[in-house]
Amino acid sequence: MKKHLKTRVINGITNTFAKPAKLPSNTKYKRGVHYFTLCEGIDSVHGAFDLPKEGHKYKKRIIIRPSKHRKGLHELYTLHIPKQWSEDCLNNREIIKQAQRIAHQIEHTHSFAALDWRVRFFKQYYNPEPGTKRYPHFYTFVFNTIYQSLRAKQQVHIRSFISFRPIVSIQPPVTSRYKPYPVYEAELVRLQAC
Repeated sequence: MKKHLKTRVINGITNTFAKPAKLPSNTKYKRGVHYFTLCEGIDSVHGAFDLPKEGHKYKKRIIIRPSKHRKGLHELYTLHIPKQWSEDCLNNREIIKQAQRIAHQIEHTHSFAALDWRVRFFKQYYNPEPGTKRYPHFYTFVFNTIYQSLRAKQQVHIRSFISFRPIVSIQPPVTSRYKPYPVYEAELVRLQAC
């Protein structure tokens, strides 16, 4: 009889670099999560422990990471890949792809618009506004700025679309660390034309 993928991974881990950890019987933990202590000389292990081919076949990945709630232990769990993505997830992917395309164009273009983005990058790098995240790389700054502006534009569109229903309200996530840098519609059109 064939062993399950998770069982094979657990056996391989316990035979090489980790020992299973027994939790006290009165502690609560999620079903299907296995805890390990690592052997001496190994500080941390994290990531997928199965082959990508197996993950796509079974629509799940076996993940190991340091435990957030139990210090000193590592946890092994199954990350299930959905068979069909939701419409919101697909829309978000499209926004990410569009922001990546524009950011790559800005990064590789030698124009006044790209120069303006360089000035913005250096301004936020050397003189960041309080409460905003400081990006150390040009591409990540441009991508995140454009991505957040596209998301904000989509949220406004969604709010205007469902404004006739007062019961439903969609609020964009607000974090104390991020303050979106305004990107205007005309500027995006001009950058896409470059």
